[in-house]
Amino acid sequence: KGQYYNPGGDGGFQPDYTDPLFKEYHGRLIKTLAERYDGHPDWHHVDIGTVGSWGEWNAAGAPSGFELPPDSSLQWVVDLYKENFTKTKLVMLIGGGDNLTHAIAHGFGWRADCLGDWGMWGPGWNHMQHAYPQSIEASQAHDAWKVSPVVFEACGTGSTWYTQGM
Repeated sequence: KGQYYNPGGDGGFQPDYTDPLFKEYHGRLIKTLAERYDGHPDWHHVDIGTVGSWGEWNAAGAPSGFELPPDSSLQWVVDLYKENFTKTKLVMLIGGGDNLTHAIAHGFGWRADCLGDWGMWGPGWNHMQHAYPQSIEASQAHDAWKVSPVVFEACGTGSTWYTQGM
């Protein structure tokens, strides 16, 4: 069960995260990945990118009004990874709302997905001032770096920053 972003079936698909069949199959996938890779010396951490567009716990790129389900219906995702990856460190996208708070409380690190976006979204908004500090505060993630990785993904590339004057 789920919903395509566009009626024609293109542009993305969001599963029904509460569907028992989805939960069963996704649970089997994560369990199988953990059986093979948990504690593997080549894996530094696992990013729990199951939910939303690009697995980044948001509905970016979806049509207006297309929302993720409430945080309360997604906590099982955090718990699924926590229960199966017991040796490898886990990180979660910083925008994960109450689920990030839950993850941090269980020793996860966090990942910020758009470092360096000064002016990329317009002259008055960027992640460094308008998203990261608020998410860190709300999820009580100030000291997460002491026990788990904190990971940054660059927003764009060096040439993007140069050509856009950032």
